[in-house]
Amino acid sequence: MSQEQLYQRYLPAMLQAKHEAEKQQLWQRAGPEVRYYIDSEVQKRCGEGADKLTMNSHATLQPITWPDLLTMDVAYWQQRQWRPQQQPAASREQLSPLTSSSTSTSTSTSQSRLLASVPPDYINLYVGEPIRLFYHSRLVYGHLYSALHYIVLHAEHMVQRWSQAHFPYQWPHEFYAAPTERVPPTVSLSDGHDWIKPYFLAHCEQWLQTQHFDWLLELNQALNQQTAAAYVIEYQDDKGFPWVDFVCKNEDALRLVRPDHFAEDIDHIAASPDYLSHHVQQFAAQLEKQCRDVGW
Repeated sequence: MSQEQLYQRYLPAMLQAKHEAEKQQLWQRAGPEVRYYIDSEVQKRCGEGADKLTMNSHATLQPITWPDLLTMDVAYWQQRQWRPQQQPAASREQLSPLTSSSTSTSTSTSQSRLLASVPPDYINLYVGEPIRLFYHSRLVYGHLYSALHYIVLHAEHMVQRWSQAHFPYQWPHEFYAAPTERVPPTVSLSDGHDWIKPYFLAHCEQWLQTQHFDWLLELNQALNQQTAAAYVIEYQDDKGFPWVDFVCKNEDALRLVRPDHFAEDIDHIAASPDYLSHHVQQFAAQLEKQCRDVGW
C-alpha cells in the first residue's frame, strides 16, 4: 500500500487539503492509533537498513552507507567546521562516501582513513538527534545522544531549576550586573526582590553558557577513557507513543554501532541506565558547587 493509499484509507481529508497548515491540523486531530499506524507503514518505506532507520541532522550523509556512528559523525563534524576559503578540495571529498564518483573501493579507503584519524579537537555532535526506527519489532520515535551531551544537558537543566529555587541566593553587598543593563543601586532589598529575579536568572543562564564548552571538554576526556557501553531509556509520550533515548557512552561505543544494524549493535553493548542517572546527579552537584563558589 502506497503512502497515498494509506491516507485515502485512513485519513482521506489529507488528500484534499491544499495548505500545509491545514494538513498539520488534520494530522493532529487524527486518533493516535491512526497516526501511529500510518507512521509505521511510511517508515517501512522510507527507513533504511535492518531497522528501517531514519535520522535527522545526519540524513544528508545517508547514514547506512557509513561503517559506524563515529566515522559518520567525524565526517559531519568536518562538514560543520568547513569553510570554502580554508579547506582544500581534497578534504572536501572526505565529507561523504557518496560525494565522489570513485569506486566503492576508494570509498571504503576514505572511510577507513576517517576511522583511523579522529581529529584531536573533535567533539561528537549527537545532541539528542531525532531518529525513527523499528526497535524490537515496533516503530519507536527516539533521540540519539552521546553520554557527553546527555549528562551535560540534563545536569545544566537541574542547575537551572536549582537557580530558580535558590533565588535570591546569598545576597552580596553590591548588586550583580545584569547581562544588558545595570540594576538601579538605590533600590532597597526591603522593597522585595521578585522584580529583580529575571535579571539574576538571566545572569546565571549567561554564566552557564560561558562554561558549557569547558565542561564538555572535561567530561569528554573522562568518558573516552572508559569502556564502551550504550544505554536504552524507553518511555511513552502523553499520547501513548513509544519513545526511546539511545545513549552511546563514548567514542568507542560510537565506533561499535553500525547505522545499518543499529538496534542489534546497541543491544550488544547495552548496560544499565543507572550509570547515566548517577553521573547526571554527580555532574549537577559539581556544577552547583561551582555556582555557589562564584556567589550564586
